[in-house]
Amino acid sequence: MIMPVFHRQFFYHIAMSLDYAKVWEVMNDLDEVIEQCKIIQQMSRDLGDMISDECDSDEILNSAMTLTGISEYMYRKLQTSSNIAWNNTVVPLKRSTYGAFSNVSTSNVSSRTFENIEKTGIIDLS
Repeated sequence: MIMPVFHRQFFYHIAMSLDYAKVWEVMNDLDEVIEQCKIIQQMSRDLGDMISDECDSDEILNSAMTLTGISEYMYRKLQTSSNIAWNNTVVPLKRSTYGAFSNVSTSNVSSRTFENIEKTGIIDLS
């Protein structure tokens, strides 16, 4: 769906009044949640493989396959939506705040680079 010119200009005005550092922080936090979803996706795939090797119940196998399929779909959907949000908020906001060729902070305008935070695979449920 193509956004009418008025709405695009309105959104652009609102987006450009946001704080770049805060937007980057929120989007980085979102990326960390998506990475946790990737771990869940892999765990559900592994569980499905184990169940298919050990179980003869069609009902249990179908449930495991459904869980695996849903987790894979949700991960892809979150990843795609996050990339769109990043490219439509952080990148333009950085350009308007620091200029198109700036090398400010740990991110790069042309690619999505985050701080080097070790991913342990442990999910914090607090």
